[in-house]
Amino acid sequence: MDYKEMPISILGSGGGVAQAMVDENEDLEGFTLLERYEDGIVVFQSGSPYYYSSTLRNTVRSLKKLFPIVQPYLCSIPSFLGGIWSFTMASKKWDPHQADLNRLRWQGAKYINPETFRASFGLPNYIKNIFKET
Repeated sequence: MDYKEMPISILGSGGGVAQAMVDENEDLEGFTLLERYEDGIVVFQSGSPYYYSSTLRNTVRSLKKLFPIVQPYLCSIPSFLGGIWSFTMASKKWDPHQADLNRLRWQGAKYINPETFRASFGLPNYIKNIFKET
């Protein structure tokens, strides 16, 4: 499948900011869409890892029950609570750590470049520890 045809679904909260995005008992819009495509990616907002660590943890746990590849990533959004915001991507096929960044069209972009892409998926220890908590 050509990358131009890859379905990418970005899902946000149905309520307030940093509200849990994934309920394993609900029909996930993104997963339903991806059932038709083996080559898609779905992305969920998973909140501030500092203030809403349970949202991030629950999003990742729920998605891991549905997708073989689940990877949280971070970006800086100064206007959001805490400044650091997390998103969680899930896919049946695409692992961001294996991405061919030679195909990334970053020239002229204000934010993304190959180094920023890679760094987004590198999680600090305080976030890695979120997934160790019970």
